[in-house]
Amino acid sequence: MQPRSSGHRGNRMSRLRRSTEAQLRQLAEQNEQLRAQNDVLRENEKRLEAFMYNSPAVAWAKDEVGRYVYLSRTFEEHHGVRLEDWRGKTDFELRPPEIAEEQQKYDLAVLTSGQAVEAVEATLDSDGVRCYWWSSRFPFHDAAGRRYVGGLSMALTERKLGDLMAGRLREAVTEAERNRAQLEAVFQAMNDGVVISDMDGNFILVNEAEARVSGFKSAEDMKRTRSYFGEVYEIAYPDGRLVPFDEWPIARVFRGESFSDWELRGRRKDTGQEWFYSFSGQPVRDERGNQILAVIITRDITARRRIEEQREDFLRALSHDIRNPLGIILGQAQMIQRLGDRTDLMRKSAQAIVTSARRIDLMIQDLVDSIRLESGQLRIEKRAVDVRSLVVDLLERAKVSMDIGRVRLQIPADLPKVYVDPDRIERVLTNLISNALKYSAAETDVLINAKLSDKEVLISVTDRGVGIGSEDLPHILERFYQPKVCPAARGLGLGLYITKMLVEAHGGRIWAESEVGKGSTFYCTLPAA
Repeated sequence: MQPRSSGHRGNRMSRLRRSTEAQLRQLAEQNEQLRAQNDVLRENEKRLEAFMYNSPAVAWAKDEVGRYVYLSRTFEEHHGVRLEDWRGKTDFELRPPEIAEEQQKYDLAVLTSGQAVEAVEATLDSDGVRCYWWSSRFPFHDAAGRRYVGGLSMALTERKLGDLMAGRLREAVTEAERNRAQLEAVFQAMNDGVVISDMDGNFILVNEAEARVSGFKSAEDMKRTRSYFGEVYEIAYPDGRLVPFDEWPIARVFRGESFSDWELRGRRKDTGQEWFYSFSGQPVRDERGNQILAVIITRDITARRRIEEQREDFLRALSHDIRNPLGIILGQAQMIQRLGDRTDLMRKSAQAIVTSARRIDLMIQDLVDSIRLESGQLRIEKRAVDVRSLVVDLLERAKVSMDIGRVRLQIPADLPKVYVDPDRIERVLTNLISNALKYSAAETDVLINAKLSDKEVLISVTDRGVGIGSEDLPHILERFYQPKVCPAARGLGLGLYITKMLVEAHGGRIWAESEVGKGSTFYCTLPAA
């Protein structure tokens, strides 16, 4: 093998030198870049330091356990401290406990949420005087990923603090107004009436329910003194005895009494309206035990008491009106036992028994039908029905029980049919015709008229009898109502009430017109087919 020439070695050394020089130049350039970056960094640090040094804001930073790592010059000057003395210490080592706890609360809020937190904080200056700051805390991390809490604060002058407090006061007032509006809405939505009076007897708060149950147009119209209501109202015990004004519910509460569910009757003197009320009352006292307000809650129990009265009327009707025909049946049966072979008298007694039994049967049927109608259990099966044929057929079958010779018809042959349940409407017509015959003289006629009115058929039954008094007419279709005319002909007071319910179940209307001594006309409308 031949040794390498010196020329070859020279080339290799030349290449090595050039490579080394290139690397040195690259290192020099990188070093220059780092030097420039460091110069920029130092310049930025100087700018940041100058910024923080001259900024009126107080700045600080803490690690995640609350130890101070940075204080701005402004912080040191405002608080009269040095970073060397505070570095590595927590607020609990440097501040009063109540301020340290507040600082910790805000720091934890920042670390937990990872977001900035703004607040108005109180601290003590170097003289121990409490001062206020607007502060903004925020989270940040260093290059190693360690968490910190940074903060900036601005001292609040009296004016700034006043503006801030004014803003917060406005917010508080707005919130209070919103809460008041919500409470007012709840107060006005209550079903029971509520009155709140001051100790001078002025009704200062009244809800709309109270206005309704008291017969006033609005709650505002009831904001008066309690003496006014003593002139407008009468309040009575359930037995009708008047309650003295100084024993009224509001008067009892003014004496410091509490009560609940006190049932009384009320009547407005100016309108005559009457109600049944359930009153509850409660005094309101301040922290020293002095009474400052009186609260009355009013519940309208008129509907309940009306039902109770109707129940009593029903029991009275049941005991009186059904016992009468039963007495006749018993008496006539006893007479048959005594008469023996007197067939003519036995026949009359038997007829009286049959009549009374039919009367009892009708009363029982009325009771059953009224219950079914009120509960919606009575079935209505409608079809097209000719009115004239229905009336004629009804009268033919009623010969044995009614004096149909007195009945006159004025029903056109071309009258449209009605869309009804014929059995139910036959009951309506039977009640109206039998009443007309019952309450008119034997020599007078009863007129049945029918005509088309818009899309309805108007049927009327007119008699020339005793008539209905003006005080009875508005109530004549009510349940258990007994008019003052012809007491001997009274039943349970359900016939016209059932008639009304049956007509309305067909979508019709019923009403009456009458004049005492001249007779009555009952009208009802039924839908045309």
